[in-house]
Amino acid sequence: MSERWYSHFKRIFSKSSDFKTTFETPEGQRTLGHILNKSGYFDLSYVDGNPGGTSFNEGQRRIAMYILSIMKMDPEEAKRTATLAAEAERLASQDVYEE
Repeated sequence: MSERWYSHFKRIFSKSSDFKTTFETPEGQRTLGHILNKSGYFDLSYVDGNPGGTSFNEGQRRIAMYILSIMKMDPEEAKRTATLAAEAERLASQDVYEE
């Protein structure tokens, strides 16, 4: 195995481990869910008559896709994470002193 290939493999493995360490904590799961929801990962990126808008939306989605690919997270798990984050955000926005 060449030194160059080994160095590349080691860097990718380290990145995957770093992402998993960050996003597999409860706080990280909420943060990842927030990123998935705000990036439009689950939405259509196409904007009729606006190629710049479509490109912008697709760029936002690409960040979420990159994170998920590094973590090797399947789409169903990503959807659950995003749903839980949206629910946590909804609950956090409510007045906790309401009766």
